[in-house]
Amino acid sequence: MTRSIQFDAKIETARGLLHERQRCQTRLQDLFLSLARDVATPLYTEQFPDEAQESLVAIFDHGIDPEPAFSGEVVSRLFLDKEKNLTLALWPVSTKGEALPWRTEVLLSNVSQFQFQWLGKKNGTPEAPFVWYNEWPKNRTEIPAMVRMTVVQDRNDISFALFFGTSEPSVTYKL
Repeated sequence: MTRSIQFDAKIETARGLLHERQRCQTRLQDLFLSLARDVATPLYTEQFPDEAQESLVAIFDHGIDPEPAFSGEVVSRLFLDKEKNLTLALWPVSTKGEALPWRTEVLLSNVSQFQFQWLGKKNGTPEAPFVWYNEWPKNRTEIPAMVRMTVVQDRNDISFALFFGTSEPSVTYKL
């Protein structure tokens, strides 16, 4: 009886971790597939002051939100907060430069670090081969083809492969 209760508790813990990881992957995949197309640089990595590692900044179409300010295009920042949570912060897009409300959402807890590897064209030229980059600076205007994200959660490495929506066809047919 005791072993059965312990086993059930372990299963519930594992189920909770799996659900959290699936929700994180789904949320980030939705973000990457909805990047703003009318912005020169809708995605880049940046080192912010007082933080140990780079954050990911992206402008994307958040869709319809119960709070109208967060509907449509928003600015987002993916970062590791002080409580060791992989956090997504959202701000409405402002063209007037005023301070706007923001909100955060915890995607994964107990995270000690995360990193990205970006698959993009070498030197940003269309005919060049694809190569992996460890950062995606603001001066790169093209969208990468995909990203590998590695997260260290509870001393376990978790890898995600996330893809970007693109207006370019992946296969070109010639008649």
